[in-house]
Amino acid sequence: MKKLLEFILESIVDHPKDVEVKLSDQENQVVLSIMVNPKDMGMVIGRNGKIIRSIRNLLRAKGIKEEKQVQVVLQENAQKENGFDLPLPSSGENDVEGK
Repeated sequence: MKKLLEFILESIVDHPKDVEVKLSDQENQVVLSIMVNPKDMGMVIGRNGKIIRSIRNLLRAKGIKEEKQVQVVLQENAQKENGFDLPLPSSGENDVEGK
């Protein structure tokens, strides 16, 4: 199931090397956590969530065949975590608005 998810994600994103899938498998429940490059988040989610919804439906169908409940979680990456170098959030002190 993890390999299927990795294949799907690597096929649709611009940064396939940044795709990371973590699998948590218990008796009859599987949780798949997805982490992708922040620039690829929009592609994975899709317009109105259609892409991630379709991915979840595919994996749930596979889970039914294996008699397991499947949950797919899309996680946001923390700054400089997992090798992604994200800009620091602005504190607002040095922001100049309307000047």
